[in-house]
Amino acid sequence: MIAGGAGLVVVIIAVVLLLTRTGSPAASNDGLTRTFNNSPTGFTFRYPDGWQYTIPMQGLLVIGAADTMNNSTPGPTFTVQRSEPLSVYGTLDDALELYLRRGPMRPDRSWAKLGEIAKSTFAGRDALVVDIQGKENEVSPELRAHVLITTSQNTFVYTIILTAPAADWATQEPTLTAMLNSLQMSE
Repeated sequence: MIAGGAGLVVVIIAVVLLLTRTGSPAASNDGLTRTFNNSPTGFTFRYPDGWQYTIPMQGLLVIGAADTMNNSTPGPTFTVQRSEPLSVYGTLDDALELYLRRGPMRPDRSWAKLGEIAKSTFAGRDALVVDIQGKENEVSPELRAHVLITTSQNTFVYTIILTAPAADWATQEPTLTAMLNSLQMSE
């Protein structure tokens, strides 16, 4: 009886320790097993095994599956872009408009909004979101993206872009959204 009670206590302690180290059981079941914490400005997020990231320029991080990052197979990507303080743009609306106009909605690209820009919140801060779909050029696959723009506590503008081939969006969106939900800004 005492041995059985001691065994039960050991199991309970093990479960409590596991939960305090990993969060909730749901957190360990979302497929995000690695943590990115190499940002000099202080943001972290979780991502799946086998994904690689690149920082092609200061303030821009792109992460995706290895074959996507090596330009061999179109696939999902998660992009975090840190821009100037909001005062440079004026408003979040202006910052998003500039991003779209200089990026996917440039005249030499073929993208369109799938709906209206919506007000939202992210980490307790004001945010805007919009879904877009299109092609980078004539030979690229049709892509779909979810764009979220917000600010950090010190007012730097963050644009987070979840992208996948349109044909695979339904399959890839849960992982990309879980990554977005794990993003924490510490500045």
